[in-house]
Amino acid sequence: ENRSAVQIPDPFIEKLVIDGVLVFKKEHRENERGFIIKNYIKDLNSETSLVNSLDTCDNKFMNQAATKEMIELMGDKYFDFPKPVALIKHLLQISTAPGDIVLDFFAGSGTTAQAVMELNHENPEKPQRQFILVQLPEKIAEKAEAFKAGYRVISDITMERVRRAGAKYKGVDTEFNTYLY
Repeated sequence: ENRSAVQIPDPFIEKLVIDGVLVFKKEHRENERGFIIKNYIKDLNSETSLVNSLDTCDNKFMNQAATKEMIELMGDKYFDFPKPVALIKHLLQISTAPGDIVLDFFAGSGTTAQAVMELNHENPEKPQRQFILVQLPEKIAEKAEAFKAGYRVISDITMERVRRAGAKYKGVDTEFNTYLY
């Protein structure tokens, strides 16, 4: 008999299940996680938000969401495992403050830049975050869809995404300096 079972050896996880915080779904689609995390206001003991590693288990943080975002913005996915803007925004909200400079040393598809621009757009009254992206001029394989679309190195895709994402927001400066070493 082929049955699936959930093993929960970790006492912390077991307590979450017993307390009804971690709930397994009876049914879910293939591209969704099979559980949900329930957060209760009564359990907050602070006015500030504490970091909960289970927050990132939401479906909006999955790679499928990022692939969809990439296709909508760029016309194709170009990357096998892009990061979703919602995930990077979440990480920026818990790790940076308005006015900070965000450094992404592995810029890839440019998700960090788009996340910073979205945060700035959502909070225009606050000091704006800035970003610095670093991406080695890694060549794109000739058989790849990105190459067929005219991109020769990953940073070409990064810069185009920054331009396209920035064009969605009024007043965003998408002119930037490129330094090649």
